[in-house]
Order: sequence, then C-alpha cells, then structure tokens
Amino acid sequence: VNPVTGKKEIMFVSENQEINMGREINKGISMQYGLYYDPDLTAYIDRIGRKLVPHTHRPHLKYHFAVLDTPVENAFAAPGGYIYITRGLLALMSSEAELATVLGHELGHISARHSARQMTRSILFTLGIALAGELSRDFQKIVPISWIATQLLFLKYGRSDEYQSDSLGLEYAIKAGYDSEKMVDFFNSLQNVTASAGGSRLPNFLSTHPLTPKRIDRVNELLQTDEMQQLSNQKKLVVKRQKYLNQINGLVYGVNPRHGFVEKGVFYHPDMGFSFRIPYGWKTENTARQVTMAPSNGKAVIILQVEKSNQSLDMYTQKKIKDLSSPQILDQGFTRVNGFNTYHTLLSTINDNEDSESEKNQ
Repeated sequence: VNPVTGKKEIMFVSENQEINMGREINKGISMQYGLYYDPDLTAYIDRIGRKLVPHTHRPHLKYHFAVLDTPVENAFAAPGGYIYITRGLLALMSSEAELATVLGHELGHISARHSARQMTRSILFTLGIALAGELSRDFQKIVPISWIATQLLFLKYGRSDEYQSDSLGLEYAIKAGYDSEKMVDFFNSLQNVTASAGGSRLPNFLSTHPLTPKRIDRVNELLQTDEMQQLSNQKKLVVKRQKYLNQINGLVYGVNPRHGFVEKGVFYHPDMGFSFRIPYGWKTENTARQVTMAPSNGKAVIILQVEKSNQSLDMYTQKKIKDLSSPQILDQGFTRVNGFNTYHTLLSTINDNEDSESEKNQ
C-alpha cells in the first residue's frame, strides 16, 4: 500500500530491503563524491530536514541528511530515508524557506517510494543488461555500488512523480512553518542560471527533476488551493533569508581544488602531494574518491581510485587479483613513485566477453 495514496501497487522491494538498499547506496555515494566538511552547515541542513520529517507520510523511517562536496547543482533521495543536497545547489538558494521546500520535495519522493521504484528498475534492467553488455565481469565486481551512486545523482523522475513531490514538498514545508511560495523563487533561480548561460548550461537539478512552465504554474495553483491556504493560515510562516545566507557564508563554490585540479594538461592533488600529465585530448572527471580519464572515442580508460585498507601494499594487491578471472602475472614488485612506496602488478586476464586476452594494469 502506497503511504501517500493509500492504494495498492506492485513493488519489488519491501521496506526493510529498501532501507538496506539505501544503506549500501549511501556508502557508494559517500565514497564516490565525498561529504562536504563543514560540521555547522551539515548540522544546519539536518535540523531543517528533521523539522519536516514529522509531517511526512513515513515519519518512522530513520532519515539521514548530507551535503555532497560537488559543484553539480542537485538534490536527490535514495531509498530508505537518505537525502542528499550538493553544495552546488546550496549556492543557488537564497533562504531557509527555499531549502525547506527542496528537502520537502525529496522527502516526498521517499514518502511515495519513487526512489525505490526507480532504483528497482535500474538494478533489475539497466545494471543487469547494459553493464553486462558493456563491461567485463571483472570490472562489474568493483563498480556496481559506485555506478549506482553515479546513476542516482543523475536519475530522472517522471512528470507525475515530480508533480506529486512538489505537492508533498509544499505541504511538508508549510506544516513545518515555512513560506512555501519560495519554491517558485527557487525554480526561477534555476531558470535564471540557464538564461544567463544563453541556454547552453542546464543545472543538473533541472535535468533530473524536469522543470517546465506548466510545473511552475501548477505549484502556484497548488498554493492557492483551499487546503494549502488553510494550512498557511494556521501558522506564521517564515522565510529566514539572512540566517540562511549567514550559514552558507564561506561555502566553496565551483570545483574544490583540495580534491585536485587540472592546469595546462597536468592534474595536481595538493593534499595528497602528487601530479601527473593527462594524455593529450583525453577528458577528465574528478570526484573525492577517484580520477577518471578517457579519450573521446571511449576505447580506453585510466582510473585512479582511493580505497581504505590496513593491509600492506602487496597483500592488498594479491587480494584484488583474486577477484579477477584466471589472472596471469607478467611482472610485479615494489617501487617508488614521486617519493611514495608503491606496488605494481602487470597481468593479463581472460576477457569474459571475447575470445582474446586483454592486458590490465592493477
């Protein structure tokens, strides 16, 4: 039974499975994108989110609110009560009321189980078919969770899901005492970003939560309904613009150089103290966890990935090799690179999708 509509619907995952799925996805997202380190800001976002939770249709869930350290402007919900907002999106907001409506919108997705439904389809179909066709089984062993995390960040909801979450977001925010008309201000800010870029730059929030003039009109119509008006009249609604602006003062805007940056074809990581030259013509994508480089034709990829382990370099390498299919070690041993101790292994494995061998550097 859907908690919002009260109607029965087909769902492949139970609530417990939904919570477990969200817990695993949360690990992948935290590793992939990194959490923004600002305890005061994180606590502030959490407080606003928890003001809304009692007014949702699933208040019994254990909710988690987090700020991701990425300039991508987005907010999204993982199954089971995990809600994320990026520092890129926080920089586009102007008040606590705007933040409340966005968090309320994401809580609406969880209340109506939109994320669970979308992720069920993604795991059963996209991950099962597309990945199997494009990647070898060896690669599949190390990418599923981080891949799901990446897909979730750019997950696109249907129009009906967005309409429903807008309505729920307005309801939850008003019941928590916020001026929900600020949802329209937030939408206008997103549209202004696109307009200022000549229509060439579409904020990711608009890509994953499709925004149309009709959707904005519908929000305005909802705000004028008797139900919303009655809710609004029961409380003294607040905006808290200055409080919000004070809270995000000093927020990192754009690419965080502490995670590494590219300058004149060289990637630099100031905190970890290394640099390397990027192959000519290759594109680079950098997150808190890894640097990915690939040519435009997609025929090769280099991934530098951070992992936590208490094992020695050689023992950790042997552990990773065991996950590969019929590995044949060609060369291995300790060496030093830029002052760092390293362990290098060159090996070949059987490609499960082809009758040939492919060399892989580990």
